[in-house]
Amino acid sequence: MILGNAEAHQNSTPYSIIPRPPGTLDSLRAEPAPHGPLAPGTVRVGVRAVGLNFRDLLGVLGAYPGDPGDPGGDFSGVVCEVGPGGSRGLAVGDAVFGLSVGALGTHVVAHEDSVRRLPPALTFEEGAASPTVMATVQLALEGAAGLDLGDGVGGAETITRAERVLVHAAAGGVGLAAVEALAGRSGVTVVGTAGSPLKRCVVRGLGVRDVVSSRDVGFSAFGALDPPTVVLNSLTGVGMVRASLAALAPGGRFVEIGKRDVWSAAAVAAERPDVIYQKVALDFLPPREVGRVLDRVVNRLARGARPVRRVIYPMGDVVAALRFMSQARSIGKVVVSRGASALSAPGSAAPGTGQRGLLVVTGGTGYLGGLTGRWASAGELTPGRRGRGWAGVALLGRTGRAAQGAFDPHAAGLTVVARCDASAPTEAQAAVAALARTCCALSVSDVVHAAGVLRDGTLPSVTPAAVREVGAPKTGPLPWLSALAGSVPLASVTFFSSIAALLGSAGQGAYAAANGALDEWAGDSRAIGLPISSLQLGPVG
Repeated sequence: MILGNAEAHQNSTPYSIIPRPPGTLDSLRAEPAPHGPLAPGTVRVGVRAVGLNFRDLLGVLGAYPGDPGDPGGDFSGVVCEVGPGGSRGLAVGDAVFGLSVGALGTHVVAHEDSVRRLPPALTFEEGAASPTVMATVQLALEGAAGLDLGDGVGGAETITRAERVLVHAAAGGVGLAAVEALAGRSGVTVVGTAGSPLKRCVVRGLGVRDVVSSRDVGFSAFGALDPPTVVLNSLTGVGMVRASLAALAPGGRFVEIGKRDVWSAAAVAAERPDVIYQKVALDFLPPREVGRVLDRVVNRLARGARPVRRVIYPMGDVVAALRFMSQARSIGKVVVSRGASALSAPGSAAPGTGQRGLLVVTGGTGYLGGLTGRWASAGELTPGRRGRGWAGVALLGRTGRAAQGAFDPHAAGLTVVARCDASAPTEAQAAVAALARTCCALSVSDVVHAAGVLRDGTLPSVTPAAVREVGAPKTGPLPWLSALAGSVPLASVTFFSSIAALLGSAGQGAYAAANGALDEWAGDSRAIGLPISSLQLGPVG
């Protein structure tokens, strides 16, 4: 069956999507699935969404060490049949999520211990994104590294001794889940690596100040002054494990979750005999142990832990989804959904939620821009219920470092902190284009221009240089913002002006003039139909 036509047959013929034979992504086929009687202790689930893992990609390409089984391990859906004798209280019609190989298709038969009811607040796509990454974090950080994650959101419990945790590939599914599990927790400092500038921006947006490239061994510098006590590793390649071991503090813990180029315990002991080394592989656990870990995951989700960010593709576009994974562009999890249309993939908001795309904030690393970003990421800038705001917030600033408290680490959606001088048109346009192209494929829907510089000075001290210093952040971005508003269907562009433009302000002549220019530019723009407004703000403190 051709993949693109698979959904047309979903009501008549159960199917599984499998490689025939493994070796290339184009080998995937939708084939009729067996539908025999269930064994005791199993359930049949009508699949609604599947979270793809690196294991699935390697399996389809024929590069997995061993037999990975048919693709699709993380799933969510609705119970449609229960095996003889009942199954952990599950009943037909229950919304569930869990782990089982071969879930990529219309149905999956899963062991009762590997399935749990879906928390009511989660969508099927959120449920499918959660089992492997959250369970792996639970096993790696709590089980192997000995960190107490508790059952709730990061910060609810205190780590009893100071820990410094190096999270490799921190913008991936497990990486983001690890960062968010530790975010704000007293006694823990997280440092990380990520493969691209955009991914490093995303991780910084979660409050991790020190993030470096994962594509070379420069991260070994972390060990020079304040070495990590824990390394969560998934990196492969020459020198990566050795550099991570070298960075570890004496007596540190090294937890390996990778699937390739994995060192043996003997090799680690020869390199660093003081290091505690453990390998974590969720797929090798018996179902009963999987169930215990899933119980912890359910507790964390029920108490407010958020599923990781995800990019959503339709089930029929699974080849495109896996290709997206193979290009190392994904942030968080890649999910294929039977409820997604081609127009919703990848990464756009669910139909009917009223959620906008990406909000771009210039001056986003300053106080006012950071405050705007925090309110936006928490859904407080939009009317109605939480979740109807923006799917992502991009804070652009010259430093590339967000102000303290400039984001909500537990808010829904994507928060990016990017280094960009908004007054340099070429740099700013390139940054916005990159965000629109790669930020989980979200399109820019709104812009807030919050950049600005204050410089006190009475009239005799106002020089052309002082005027340029104050005026450039305000007026420099105006041409490219207008060009953006004229070429992209934005909902709004909002300038943060000042009441000083109307009433004046002692010692702030240049600032008042710059904000007056914003007001006039906005008025002229609206006259030709551009969605640009200017707000004359009073004191903000």
